[in-house]
Amino acid sequence: MVRAIERAVGDDEDARLMLVGSAQGGATAAELAAAATSERFLIDHVVTAGAPSAQVPVVPETC
Repeated sequence: MVRAIERAVGDDEDARLMLVGSAQGGATAAELAAAATSERFLIDHVVTAGAPSAQVPVVPETC
């Protein structure tokens, strides 16, 4: 998934992303935000609805 995001942001090496998902998509967004590392983008917002995101580790502070 990280490689797909890197391809999507292209040459914008300072890309800032907001991930949004509901139900299982919300859990996936939260997991991705907690685990993804890249020099090409920063996930700085995650919005979930009806997702079991309480089970996800804390998203690290990056600012």
